[in-house]
Amino acid sequence: MRSSTIDIAIPTRDAAPRRRQPSGTQKLKRVLDSIHSSLDTLKAATDRVAERKALADARAYLTNPPPEVQAVRDRAAFDQAWRDRAERQRQQNKARQEAADKFYGRTTR
Repeated sequence: MRSSTIDIAIPTRDAAPRRRQPSGTQKLKRVLDSIHSSLDTLKAATDRVAERKALADARAYLTNPPPEVQAVRDRAAFDQAWRDRAERQRQQNKARQEAADKFYGRTTR
């Protein structure tokens, strides 16, 4: 029998390639991207808070208006009530006059 020889090759370098270290520019880009995403998150949260505040202010304005607005509303309500009262009086006077005309037998007025 012949003896066979086994050759074992020993690499001069590591079998697994070393990981390449990121350059300073790549590190800076990664940090800046992280900062930008954090800022975008904060901006979105700030926008949501501002929108909620604007809605709350609008609701408060409608339910509890400033004195100037309330004064205008009160004046408009008073004017409408005054017009309604005057119209009721006019209708009553007209009905009273028609009843008197009928009672006294007047045909035209």
